[in-house]
Amino acid sequence: MFETLRDLTPKFESLFCDRYSVSLRNEANTVLKNLGEAIVGIFIELENRIRSDPVKAAVPGGRLHPVLRYVMNYLVLICDYWHTLEQVFEDYGHRLKEYHNLDDSVPSSSLLSLQMGQIMEVLDSNLEAKSKIYNEPALCCVFLMNSSRYILQKTKDNELGKLLSNDVIQNHEAKVLYNHEQYQKISWSKVLGFLKLDDNGIVPPNMVKKSMKKKLKLFNLLFEEICRVQSLWFVFDEQLREIVRVSIERNLLPAYENFIGRFESVLELGKYDHDKYVKYQMEDIVAKLDDLFQGSSGSTKAQN
Repeated sequence: MFETLRDLTPKFESLFCDRYSVSLRNEANTVLKNLGEAIVGIFIELENRIRSDPVKAAVPGGRLHPVLRYVMNYLVLICDYWHTLEQVFEDYGHRLKEYHNLDDSVPSSSLLSLQMGQIMEVLDSNLEAKSKIYNEPALCCVFLMNSSRYILQKTKDNELGKLLSNDVIQNHEAKVLYNHEQYQKISWSKVLGFLKLDDNGIVPPNMVKKSMKKKLKLFNLLFEEICRVQSLWFVFDEQLREIVRVSIERNLLPAYENFIGRFESVLELGKYDHDKYVKYQMEDIVAKLDDLFQGSSGSTKAQN
């Protein structure tokens, strides 16, 4: 509507150029002004809606939150009107300056970029608050990983990515990495701890056998529980899912192989006792890890 009326204004003014049409021209200009201010108001309202979006029940499995999908898809779509929006904010951005207490030294030409950055900042804060709902810290990390990865996808190679500052993009790249590292630490450090070998020579041989049996039993229980729970969690991006799984394998598989090799040499087990204690072969470990982050049936749909 704004674009149509703006483009028709020169023809309108040339057609109704006499002194009897002053009120008509003024009315058209007022409508254009009202439309421009209404557009600016939409962006202010969007910021307020995000800020006030309530922290309710957690999204199951750390999936993408609906408010994130809505906001990012909306911002991508409005980039089709980018040049018009820059003009609108430059001409009618006084309301935005008042709302954010910006002084006149702030150039009107930068108001749209400033508002987009503000929307992203409020969205980040909202998602951080929503992540706190999860009782499991590792799932909180998965939720935030998903969120930042989605934002990066939505800002890649398009006008939205060009508009947002490099700080916004780099911030979410750093968040993906940080939450990935935190997830690894929270979920797998205890598991890896059970695979550490007592090589200091202080522990008597009979106690080494007892210690290794206990460690392997605890490893089996914890590994099985983590895989059972986290197979219900969901990482929407296949590439990110693979990155996380490979990083787990890189840490877990060598430690497990080393532990089992030492376990078998120390205990000199027969087949029956071997199968009793060694519940997982290497390929079983890999198969279990391949099931992580798949979510329940049908969960991989409707995540764009």
